[in-house]
Amino acid sequence: MTDVLLAVGVLQLASAALLGWLMALHRASPTALGKLGIKAPHRVTQLHLDQVMMGLIDLAIATAFPDVPDAIAIPIIVGTILNPLGFVPLAFWPKADETLVYRGGIGLSFIATSGGLVALAVWVLAGR
Repeated sequence: MTDVLLAVGVLQLASAALLGWLMALHRASPTALGKLGIKAPHRVTQLHLDQVMMGLIDLAIATAFPDVPDAIAIPIIVGTILNPLGFVPLAFWPKADETLVYRGGIGLSFIATSGGLVALAVWVLAGR
């Protein structure tokens, strides 16, 4: 599972780097993202930052704990992928967070991330 954590982490950092181009485009031409259908450009910034943070979390876990059990790694992977992606619908549809489907999906991603990270802490502190 360490290989998956590493792959997810580097892909998240790569996507964050590419999102930087959208942020630069918005800075150079504030109307450009609107032409792409993006109604809330600040959500692109949030996505960029969250991709960086989640990618670093995945890389740190994979590096520090190469023997992390699958039952802990899988929810972390699911959560660190889905949490940042929650900003995508908000960029195009700013009121997406008012829908039950959005709230349910983002709630599940938060549960996966926080549950996985708490489980990791318990596993590490219990002596692995």
